[in-house]
Amino acid sequence: MHRGTLSSLAADPALGNLKGEIVVVVGPPLAAAAHAVEDADALLDEAMARLSPGEAASEIAKRLSLPRKAVYARALARKAMS
Repeated sequence: MHRGTLSSLAADPALGNLKGEIVVVVGPPLAAAAHAVEDADALLDEAMARLSPGEAASEIAKRLSLPRKAVYARALARKAMS
């Protein structure tokens, strides 16, 4: 199995003389899924300055593709610290 971007796989000399069938699976970039709830802190602070914690959590969870429940818990924790 080889993983990489389509351009890096096409340029890989080890894959130049393949015989038989190959399967290419295309998906979203891995970095897009790498956001952690902790990454939302600065965005939550900004959003909570203008929105309720629930509305801020919904906005940031959608923007970062994170579970809303986890972002909401983080928003409540940050509100309690301030």
